[in-house]
Amino acid sequence: MPANTAKSPYGYLAEFHCHTCSSHDGLTTEDELLQTCLAKGIGLLTITEHDRLPAVNIRRFQEHGIRIIVGCEFTCERGSHIVGLFLRHGLEKGQPARRIMEHIREQGGLVMIPHPFKSATGFCALYPDHREYFDLVTLMEAYNGGVPDQPEQVAQIKSLCAQHGIRIVAASDAHKAQHVGYYVTAYQTTVNEDWLETLRAVQGVLLVDSSKVRKPRSLTPIQQNRWYQELVVRVPSAIRRTVKRCLYRWNNRRYRPSIPSYVVLP
Repeated sequence: MPANTAKSPYGYLAEFHCHTCSSHDGLTTEDELLQTCLAKGIGLLTITEHDRLPAVNIRRFQEHGIRIIVGCEFTCERGSHIVGLFLRHGLEKGQPARRIMEHIREQGGLVMIPHPFKSATGFCALYPDHREYFDLVTLMEAYNGGVPDQPEQVAQIKSLCAQHGIRIVAASDAHKAQHVGYYVTAYQTTVNEDWLETLRAVQGVLLVDSSKVRKPRSLTPIQQNRWYQELVVRVPSAIRRTVKRCLYRWNNRRYRPSIPSYVVLP
């Protein structure tokens, strides 16, 4: 990997969880994603669209020294999310969790559990028997940009990972360009320059961009109001998405990625 991607004193920076406008709830364009990765020194990027493989021009990122890991955020039959890394093939939405994990492993990929205890989509929240699946899991998010920080929950995730030999990561779960690189995981070295083996064998350093006053995906006060939430659900999804895209494009017309200030997470 070219040296210009390792701008951090912590080593190569990996963003394990992000969406583009190809996801139903993603807004980031390919240009914005590339600009942000370059500005933040991210050299390893996993694009995890919902239930589909990424559609970006991978060669374009490679030409700028950014390695793309083809990923997907699968939705299982209970609604939980499971991320696959190093994929070649997708899978129809709504499959059993074990089938999804086996599908990922059959093609030589890695299974990652995102936001494990998130109420609506967390694997550990929706599967009381989640430990029975951990022999298929390689990575798990201890920190996620779309979930409020809960120290007790983070400690529980770390304990589970220690017990089952799972590597922990920090990932932004970015849906807008401003979210990308909020949480990253750093690696000083690779195993024989093989990223798949590195992620299996090496525990990375978890970092957060301390220049952000609050999480980029934190809800504004108006969004937290029940009346607002009840109003939004009455609007057809196609209209909501069109409005969100228009507002995003207008607000981001002068978008310039900020330079991060990374610190180690506890």
